[in-house]
Amino acid sequence: MRRRRLRLLAAVGIGLAVALPTAVFNVHGVVASGCSGAKNRTSGTCYAGAGAIKNAAAAANPGDRIDVSSGTYNGGVTVTKANVQLVARDDAHAKVVSPGQSGPTHAFTVEANGVEIRGFEVYGFVGTSEACGIFVGGSDFVDHAHHANGAVIEGNNVHDNGRNICLWQSNDNLVRHNRIANSHDVNGSNGDGLLSYNGTGDAEITAANTSGHSGTNNRIIENWVTGNARSGMFIGACPPVGCFSGGTVHDNISGTVIKDNHLSGNGFHPGAGNNETGGVSIYDASGGTVIDNDANGNDIFGISVDLADGVTVKDNTADNNVNHGFEDLFNTSGNSFRDNEAFNNGNVDMYGDGVGADTFGDNDCGTATPSKAAWQCG
Repeated sequence: MRRRRLRLLAAVGIGLAVALPTAVFNVHGVVASGCSGAKNRTSGTCYAGAGAIKNAAAAANPGDRIDVSSGTYNGGVTVTKANVQLVARDDAHAKVVSPGQSGPTHAFTVEANGVEIRGFEVYGFVGTSEACGIFVGGSDFVDHAHHANGAVIEGNNVHDNGRNICLWQSNDNLVRHNRIANSHDVNGSNGDGLLSYNGTGDAEITAANTSGHSGTNNRIIENWVTGNARSGMFIGACPPVGCFSGGTVHDNISGTVIKDNHLSGNGFHPGAGNNETGGVSIYDASGGTVIDNDANGNDIFGISVDLADGVTVKDNTADNNVNHGFEDLFNTSGNSFRDNEAFNNGNVDMYGDGVGADTFGDNDCGTATPSKAAWQCG
């Protein structure tokens, strides 16, 4: 397995490292001819100035495409029409920034289905504890009136925000080929690189599951996730900030796939009382697949499955993390850990509490708790 994983890094990771953020994370074939700003290709209208993207999005009709030229633009862009595409030029270096601490909470707020955001650099949104670079699914984590599904977030360089990419009770999204880096822990309550969050407590999680707004069928693929304050990726519900023990209901994330991501250097700036810091955290969730990821050199853990059931964890590497490579904790049940690799982690390579009915097979590690035999670790 180790040899195969190194080939994957050579094919994917090295190209990302050399090209960031312009050559790999871009969108080809975009021309905003005759418009120094944001051009609605459907209507032909050109919007200029720092508010160009915001104004173009506000005036868009469903299905419009807005091409954005090189420049620096204010955030606070809210998309309320379905299937609108916001696309930066191939070589545009289009930057979406916060106008200041008192500025908008998010750079992009998505309140409609099928919206695409491609090719932007997004940074500086740290003004509140709810701040995100790109927020899909309403205006904040208590908005149940503006569900948005089926977004495409691709080829962006999203960095130095409170959280970088947020999916709130949102399904069927594609998050691919993004750089997600250096999120900030604002007021001790955020700092995840990518957060797919679907509720706190049994009542809210039950309502999300029942209504079909629980974060199902998301595809989080081939992203470069580094240096984020807490988890590189947090998927599920009832996060540890204010919720240290799970309830009886798990968030349904069935069909969600986390695949071929590189996660390193995450979790080294946690807030007080928060221990969910590392590469990938699946928490208080049910279903989903974590496959072919490299989670190396993170704080506390590489890949953690806590208070969860029915999660498949396969063909991942988790080496050189501060505490554990893999974690399987807190009454998990029905999870599968197979063909994973973990070496040279600071405490134990594969760590579990032995509680629950999970399955293990063909893993490769140096050390394990409760035992290498329990993890079926060679």
